[in-house]
Amino acid sequence: MRKYASLIGAIVFLMQFSAPRSSAEEGLDLYSATRERPLFSPTRRPPARAVAPPTDVTAAPVVAPPPQLVLSGVLLKTGEGIALLRKVTELKASPYRLGQSIDGWRLAAIESRRVLISRDGRELWVDMAGPKH
Repeated sequence: MRKYASLIGAIVFLMQFSAPRSSAEEGLDLYSATRERPLFSPTRRPPARAVAPPTDVTAAPVVAPPPQLVLSGVLLKTGEGIALLRKVTELKASPYRLGQSIDGWRLAAIESRRVLISRDGRELWVDMAGPKH
């Protein structure tokens, strides 16, 4: 009997803090969306979504970085030259003639200790490794 008395006391205590609500208040507020858009109406549609106006986004042109090259050697002949270039990711150097392409960059000039590569108006000089004379 004592157990029930403490249980009833707890229920009475909790009921003091709960606000009384009428069933009319409770029922109508919970179903306002159903009242506005009846479930079985053939014209029922989902609520309209707010659509943000499109923003004018112009993407910046992607600029390809120049290849990382090491100039291993230069062979100069009258009116012609060959540059021995090696990509830093490779072990073997390859010969390139004036005008040839290296990863989209064009070999534009060959001098005794450096070469010029260019692409889309950009230029990059690659110097030969080692002591400069």
